[in-house]
Amino acid sequence: MARREAKLLISDHDKSEREYLRNEISRMNRGKVYTASNGIETLAILEQYTPDILVLDMVMPGMDGLSIMRRIRRLGLPKLPHVLALVEPNQPQLSNDAFVQGAGAVLEKTRLENLASALDLVASTSRRRLLGGAMVESRIYFALIEVGIARRLDGFDYLKEAIMLCLEDVDYQNNLSK
Repeated sequence: MARREAKLLISDHDKSEREYLRNEISRMNRGKVYTASNGIETLAILEQYTPDILVLDMVMPGMDGLSIMRRIRRLGLPKLPHVLALVEPNQPQLSNDAFVQGAGAVLEKTRLENLASALDLVASTSRRRLLGGAMVESRIYFALIEVGIARRLDGFDYLKEAIMLCLEDVDYQNNLSK
């Protein structure tokens, strides 16, 4: 049976950033790529094509990323897209708000070299875990990369899992603090 081609939607008001993302994602052979320049176009494309992944600029004129994420849930789509939220650097509150609204990952626009990893993370729905409304595994993943731990390191996944266990199980936390 042939595998269905993935559909991705890039929503960014900045034409040059939108085109850069489209070219990068196309170069990675991730699937069919649609683009939107504002919230109204984004919602229309979501309804018409039901993309699997939404790469969403969180700061746009008119309808911002958080407003778009809230409205997506009201559309009654058969399947909600997995959201990769794009933020400017040093916007921890906006990043947190994106996680709370359901983003699978948040990527700073100055870190687009991590785009492939972020798309992989957002697409891997079987490994998602919610804790307090936030996608904790995604945050741990990018925190490890941020502090300089290479993804290709043999123990990267083990370290990530160990941190997840500590967050999910109070006994692990108590043993670490002794």
